[in-house]
Amino acid sequence: VRTFPPVFLENFSPQESRAFIDKKLMQAGLKISGKAFEKVVEVAEGHPFVLTAYLATAYSKYQPPERELSEAHFNAADVEFVGRVLAPFFSRFYDQAGHASKKILSALASEERGESSLSALCDKLGRQSNELSPHLAKLIQDGAIVRVDRGRYRLFHHLLAEYIAAKAPPQA
Repeated sequence: VRTFPPVFLENFSPQESRAFIDKKLMQAGLKISGKAFEKVVEVAEGHPFVLTAYLATAYSKYQPPERELSEAHFNAADVEFVGRVLAPFFSRFYDQAGHASKKILSALASEERGESSLSALCDKLGRQSNELSPHLAKLIQDGAIVRVDRGRYRLFHHLLAEYIAAKAPPQA
């Protein structure tokens, strides 16, 4: 993560995620249930760091002589996952951002799927597009957001929205 911003890491497909999970759990003599795997794919969105951190958090909930990570292990991990495990990872995107960038990130976090258009952001923040554009470019460069189409942006991961919501005051 220090070498490559998250946006430059290629996300795993569900098949690649399955292979990665099976390989890691095989080393510990464990398997993963089908429902648990579906939950992991949904939460991690194939992001290698998030996937690894989520598996490690769920693994910490496993008790021998169990031989399978189940949905219950991941549900138990959910409570601390965003707030404690991912906080150091997500803090670089939000806590270290400037005031205007934090407002943009908060506005995106309040939107469905963390996605919005430039015009909607301008309306919501009461700023002109030429005022927001440099901040959007910096956020893209830092890997916090992704340009999904001309004039459309979204947070690089949906869990970043949960982190921001916990840290930021609600947007008016």
